[in-house]
Amino acid sequence: MFAAVTARIAAAPLIAAAATCSFRQVALSSASMSTAASAPSYPPGSVAAQIHDKITAACQPTVLDIIDDSRKHAGHAAMKGLAVKETHFRVTIVSDAFAGKPLLQRHRLIYGILGDELRAGLHALQLATKTPAEMEKAPAEGRV
Repeated sequence: MFAAVTARIAAAPLIAAAATCSFRQVALSSASMSTAASAPSYPPGSVAAQIHDKITAACQPTVLDIIDDSRKHAGHAAMKGLAVKETHFRVTIVSDAFAGKPLLQRHRLIYGILGDELRAGLHALQLATKTPAEMEKAPAEGRV
């Protein structure tokens, strides 16, 4: 029912876009092609689209990975009766907006940006927040 949503927006050009279930996966890499990176398409009004749009506007990330893990939690007691079905996300953000900020302050920044979504039923948000320099030093450790 819920597809994993992965959208990676990088300063590098777009090299692949493939459909996965009802959401679109966009992968970006520094390899070849010189087309401009475009935003992934999400169902209109979806929580994933709101997360993408708000974080992009506020942080201008070089990398933004959004993975919807809601389907893994659909049977949990806390999820029963909720109108919102997109409730659990893993989000990796690489942005200069995090420069000089400790981890707690970075997470508070994102929670503030997504306050409306959290109040409306977004239940879990697993964050990885890095600067571009931190991501270069340990790229494998920077993902959630």
